[in-house]
Formats: sequence, structure tokens, C-alpha cells
Amino acid sequence: MARGVAVERVLAGQSCKTVGEAHGIPERSILMHWLNMLAVDGEAGTRVCASECCYAVADIYGIESDSFAFNELQKRAVMGRAGERVRNGESCLQVAQDHGICMQYEAMDMLEMIAVNSCAGERVRNGESCRLVAREHGISALFMAMCELENIAVKTVAGARVRQGELCYLVAWDHGISHCHNAMHNLEMVAVETFGAERVKNGEWCTLVALSLGIALDSGTVKVLAALEMASAGAEKRPRLQ
Repeated sequence: MARGVAVERVLAGQSCKTVGEAHGIPERSILMHWLNMLAVDGEAGTRVCASECCYAVADIYGIESDSFAFNELQKRAVMGRAGERVRNGESCLQVAQDHGICMQYEAMDMLEMIAVNSCAGERVRNGESCRLVAREHGISALFMAMCELENIAVKTVAGARVRQGELCYLVAWDHGISHCHNAMHNLEMVAVETFGAERVKNGEWCTLVALSLGIALDSGTVKVLAALEMASAGAEKRPRLQ
């Protein structure tokens, strides 16, 4: 009976914390989590989606800022007005601050990926530096979105320049590819697949080939060239069947 009344009160817009105290529901219990999620799926979620600050709304509805429910509340904000603002070109950092979205939460990753999949990614495809674009769109160099931005450059304009014979490290510098090891490796592999592999198979030393293509000698890409060199040398030593 008490559980049903508690649910009705939360659905009516009352604070989960107030309802929990009135009905003796422990703060970290499964039932309190359920009440929090009812609020998130109801009025609280609607309000942050419309543009209200997550922290202010969480306080009104008695949702703790270190809870799973608060994380879900921030996602509702991203799915609403916050995400729309980023899609329209506003800085993720400014939008996150306005909407109460914390840098350490999953919602921030979602917000940054909206920028990458819209205006920020488009600017990189058009040849702008990932560093500049990330800075202007409030994308952190420490998180997944930066790697995605750099990989867009590799798959488009930066990769095209390397295929035309330009040095990897110069292209990487021009396009701001520096934070994501995977993106740099992928750029260097474009050079390997376009020029390097064939040259090594034809007998050139892998280190000299790497240097001529602007590939760092301490990178994993050189190991790929070295493996090709060893395979080619081994093939030459194998006896040929008459």
C-alpha cells in the first residue's frame, strides 16, 4: 500500500527524497532507484529536455547528483534542447554548463559525438584542423569524440593527401591529428598501403621507406613494414620447386 502511494506521489511531481523519507524508503535502495527513474521518465526528464538545468531539476525532484538516475537525467537533456544547440554549432562546453551536464558523465560523450556527427565533423571533412575545430566546438582532447574527429580527417582530406605522396607527419600537423594514436596509425597505414608495402617487397629497407613517407620510426606502422621485409626476405631464401 505504502509503495503504491509513494509511486503516485512521485508521478504527481513530488520530490523522491521527500516521498522516501515520508514512507521510510532507504536512500540507496532499489525502490528509491525506481522512484528516481519514474521522475526521470516523467516530469524531471521532460523539464531538462526542454532546457532546464539538470542540477536544478534533480534538486527539485530529490535525485542525487552521484546516482545512475542523474546520469540518465543528463542524457534526457542531450536528447532535447542541449543536443539541438550543439547540432546548431554551439560549444559543447558552454551547452554543458548551461544545462548542468557534467564532464565526467556519459552524457558529455553523447553531446560531443553530436558535434562530431554534425557541424564539427563537416568542418573537418572540408579540410579544417581537428585541433581548431575541437577547440571551437568545446570537444575535449581526452575523450572518444576527438579520436572520431581525427579519424574523419584520415578517411577524407588527410588520407587523400597522403595517397598523393605527401609526408604523413606534415599532413598530420596540418590537420591537427595528434591526440589519437589510432588515427595516426591509420594515416600512416594509408602510406604503407599506397606506396610502402610495394617498395619493401621490392627490396628497399623498411626504415628508409618509413622515413621517406614521414612515418615515425617508433610507431607500430614500422613494425608492419618490418614484418613485410622479413616475409619478403624469407620468400627469397625458400627453395623454388622446379
